[in-house]
Amino acid sequence: MQHYYGSLRPTEEQRQELASWAEASASSPGQSLRAKLILALADGKSYSQIEAELHTSRPTIARWKARFQDAGLSGLQPRRRGGRPKTSPEVQELILLRAQQTPEDGSAQWSCRKMAAALGISKSTVQRVWSQAKLCAGPPSRQAHSGCGEALLTVSAERALIIEPCQ
Repeated sequence: MQHYYGSLRPTEEQRQELASWAEASASSPGQSLRAKLILALADGKSYSQIEAELHTSRPTIARWKARFQDAGLSGLQPRRRGGRPKTSPEVQELILLRAQQTPEDGSAQWSCRKMAAALGISKSTVQRVWSQAKLCAGPPSRQAHSGCGEALLTVSAERALIIEPCQ
């Protein structure tokens, strides 16, 4: 049977850092909870007391205790979960710069798929960057039905970038 009890012995420096994290609850509530949890263990409180005071569970207490024992303060940082990786600022800038150029096929405007193929990236990445920049592609007549952002991105017959509010 696994016993959850046992105190930690953080250094004075670690204790001071944990105390500052615990006080800064508004900026990072998760970090504040983890700091309070470790400080409570260091003060010799039982899992039951910590559960009641911090409204958390035994597995949560055990997880953060083990991470602190293994890696110290750095073990209390949240781990990145799965999901799509962030689009780098360089790629975002490349997409927005390319949107200001004429498509190579001579068409009047870019589509997500066309730009993705030209840049060698996914169409979802192009769409996400355009959405974040509040740009969208397509003729104004289709914008009312597309639910796009606040601006319309098209290249006029004169090959100039036009950004105007979506209707």
